[in-house]
Parts: sequence; structure tokens; C-alpha cells
Amino acid sequence: MAVSVDAVVVAPYTAFVARLAGSVLRLLGEPVTVTGCTISSPRFAVLIYNGCNGLITSLVFVSAVLAFPARWTVKAVGVVGGLLAIQLINQVRIVSLFYIGIFLPSFFNDAHIVVWQSIVIVAGVALWVAWAGRAVAFRRARQ
Repeated sequence: MAVSVDAVVVAPYTAFVARLAGSVLRLLGEPVTVTGCTISSPRFAVLIYNGCNGLITSLVFVSAVLAFPARWTVKAVGVVGGLLAIQLINQVRIVSLFYIGIFLPSFFNDAHIVVWQSIVIVAGVALWVAWAGRAVAFRRARQ
């Protein structure tokens, strides 16, 4: 019996992302519940799909870091720091989209697809550019 990567990795990770965003929203005073990948309140509900969980940007970032000619320790720092930063950005995305869904529902689709998707992708590239610049500077300083 074959087990899919989606069932073993992606779905549980996406549910974790939803729980984390739900915790942030509760800290901000929203009475949300999280069921699987759905965050809901009396005012709005959002389902986090694969593609909205930060995994694709994370995989592209990690691939770029690992392909770059740098020491493994420098790569490890880049991977960990970049993944944390991408997750933070994605959490801001989810929380802000939840509030956009409440207060500006007609803008939700554009904010989700056009604005935030672009921001997350550009942020992933910018993080890599910043890391690569530091990796080169580190290599030059050691020579």
C-alpha cells in the first residue's frame, strides 16, 4: 500500500500552520477554532490549502541554498534561518488574510492571489539573495 507525501507530510504540516495561525488569531482576540486546515470564527472562515502553507517557497529556497557553493555549516544556518523567516511571513499572510476576509471581503481574492502570493515569492527570493551575499562575504573573510 503506497502512502502519499501529501498524506504523510503536506497535510500534517498544513494543519500545523493552521493551528499556529489560529493561536496567533486567538492572541489577537479572535474567537477562532481550528479543525484540520480550517480556521473559523463567527465572522469568517478560511481553509489553508497546499500552496498556501509556505512549503513551495520553502522548497525553492532550500534548493537554492543547497545548490549554492558554500560550506555546509553556512548552508545549515541559511536553511534554518530562511525557513523560519518564510514561516513567519506566511503566518503574517494568513492572519492578515483572515482580517481582510472579515473587514474587506471583496478584496480577499485579490489580496490572496495577487498581493500575498507575490510577496511570499519575492520574500523567498530576497531571503536567498541576502543569504548568498552573506555566504560570499563569509567565504572571502575566511580566505
